[in-house]
Amino acid sequence: MAYGSLNKVILIGNVGTDVKIKDINGLSIAKVTLATTELGSNGGARHVDWHVLTFYGKRAENAAQYLTKGSKIAVEGKIRQNKWKNKENKMVYETSIIAEKFEMLGKKFSDPDMPDVPNEIESQHEAEITPLNDLDIPF
Repeated sequence: MAYGSLNKVILIGNVGTDVKIKDINGLSIAKVTLATTELGSNGGARHVDWHVLTFYGKRAENAAQYLTKGSKIAVEGKIRQNKWKNKENKMVYETSIIAEKFEMLGKKFSDPDMPDVPNEIESQHEAEITPLNDLDIPF
């Protein structure tokens, strides 16, 4: 059996910013950052990577409703590279994770009163997302 290619990523980390959500032509689009941490070989040194997560449609609305800075989540998706011209007419490049599924892993420590939410949050009736062109998402 021959395979083409695979674009899949799974990350577990902490949300680094509150969700920013926009509506573009009736489609909800949300963005948030996620920090993943690797411990060094001596157990003390750490390396933190920051990832941009992008959610579309119902997933964007769920992300805006449930995710806050500090939330621990697992996210599954694919890597997407975007480019567009900003207001100063300069090219902007961004690599983001298109979130296809995410799962809440626990309550953040600073907010013990955070309501319980379903562990796995994904759209059950959402069609495959069609990518927008480069000029449609100037975050």
